Amino acid sequence: GNIAKVIILQNPMLENIEESDFIVINKPLFNWNFCKVLNGDKTFSVTDNEKDCLDFIAPDANILVVDDTVMNLTVAKGLLAPIQMNIDTAENGAMAVEKVQQKRYDIVFMDHKMPIMDGIEATVAIRALDGEYYKKVPIIALTANAVLDSRKDFTNAGMNDFIPKPIEIKEMCCKLKKWLR
Repeated sequence: GNIAKVIILQNPMLENIEESDFIVINKPLFNWNFCKVLNGDKTFSVTDNEKDCLDFIAPDANILVVDDTVMNLTVAKGLLAPIQMNIDTAENGAMAVEKVQQKRYDIVFMDHKMPIMDGIEATVAIRALDGEYYKKVPIIALTANAVLDSRKDFTNAGMNDFIPKPIEIKEMCCKLKKWLR
């Protein structure tokens, strides 16, 4: 007969369950996690290097997440909630340019493709503002287009790094640790 398997959903920021009798899937949930389960792959544990990226809080950090999709903003805030940062959001590049002039951010996560003003245009506008802060604030591209040509566009615009979409918490946390002072 069929034997049912127990699947445990874990938050890798808080736990690293290593239980051979169960299938452990890290939150947030992605379709590929379930595909791995269906294919019999059990490689869901967090490595020491990944745990190092995930194991921190930054309650004094001010972060701006810019994306034209409200759901993406909600997901990003949810992913980052365990790090206890102060997170603001903007729905387009023009709003982001306004917000960085009203508040000092430690990092700006900037979506690439947006209406009104895209991420590259917004980054160029931020870098052109008068003041050292605007030249140095880390701006990380959030993009579904991580091909080499796009990376050059990000660098030429003044972006410091990029994260491919769909966003994975481990990738985002590693970028935070890299760029937070």
